[in-house]
Amino acid sequence: MLIGLVTAHALIPPPTTTVSCPTGEEDLCARVDAAIAHANAELPLLAVHSQASYRMRPQTVFEAFQELRDTVEADPSCTIDGSLGGAYDIGWAGTAEVDGITGELPAESFGPLDRAGHSAPGNVDGHGVIGLPFFGEYSTWSRGHVIGTVHTDGVLDSTFWVGTHLRTQGRRGVFLTVLATCAPTTDPAVLLEDWFGPALVPFQGL
Repeated sequence: MLIGLVTAHALIPPPTTTVSCPTGEEDLCARVDAAIAHANAELPLLAVHSQASYRMRPQTVFEAFQELRDTVEADPSCTIDGSLGGAYDIGWAGTAEVDGITGELPAESFGPLDRAGHSAPGNVDGHGVIGLPFFGEYSTWSRGHVIGTVHTDGVLDSTFWVGTHLRTQGRRGVFLTVLATCAPTTDPAVLLEDWFGPALVPFQGL
């Protein structure tokens, strides 16, 4: 008599791309989720998800943004108002979302990345934020921090993008940031210097 053996295989759930949000952190979770969604949308395959390497998981990104939020809001005049997520290669492409208003970052309006100068110029275009300038400065690939201004003179001042970039393969990767707004008297280069790592150099124009 033949006895059939049935082996049970545990079903692997599909990867998730959103944060498991702690109570009271709903606003920051929404910003992080939006940045991740916009970054993943620029790539043929998901990059930031629950089954990725540790540094690319939504929960890891969220924890990094908690630290960043606490750094920014240590100045009581500063608030987190939006998010910006996308992908980089030679240039940048992604989507900005400021309190529900989105703006596209077409790749042709960005770059090229200046690796020696640790910078990447470009503009956010469309959907209510047409022409909003973006000028990225990143520290090192290992540290992975990025800061950008939103003003036409390229000078970092009291409204800025700030977050992280994560390499996916070779020279390609994603960037995940939030938009912060502070009082005009606040110097973000002072506020963020310890978090950023290397001394921040004022942007020299777009």
